[in-house]
Amino acid sequence: MDVLFYLFGKKVKNQRTTNLIVIIIISVFIAGLDSIISLILPSSSALLIHEILYYGSLLLYYPLFESSKLQASVGKFIVSIKVVNKKGERMTLLRALGRLGASIVATITFLGLWMIVFTDKRGMNDIISETYVVKNEKK
Repeated sequence: MDVLFYLFGKKVKNQRTTNLIVIIIISVFIAGLDSIISLILPSSSALLIHEILYYGSLLLYYPLFESSKLQASVGKFIVSIKVVNKKGERMTLLRALGRLGASIVATITFLGLWMIVFTDKRGMNDIISETYVVKNEKK
């Protein structure tokens, strides 16, 4: 089922464009919510809620997008790549969370960067979670 949007008075039926519009709407909503909270609450409470929104969004962003039908973060989506499991299928949310955890460890230790250089172009996070980043052939 295609979602149909009107963007600047024109019908948009392309799935890629539709997904990007939804991502932008969600991002603007979260930023607006954060701004409203900072105006209403005292600074210490607003800072705590800001931190929860920021880190919560960060921790959910990659797993939710990469385990969705989109199979990609916004950046991966724009450059037409996606994350798949070893069977070439969409990964589960649990696997995507594990991939994120491995990404954090790989970033802290710099080990992930070296693995990309000396392996088949897969980082530590992809090897541990048994995932691959591939071109998205859907247009």
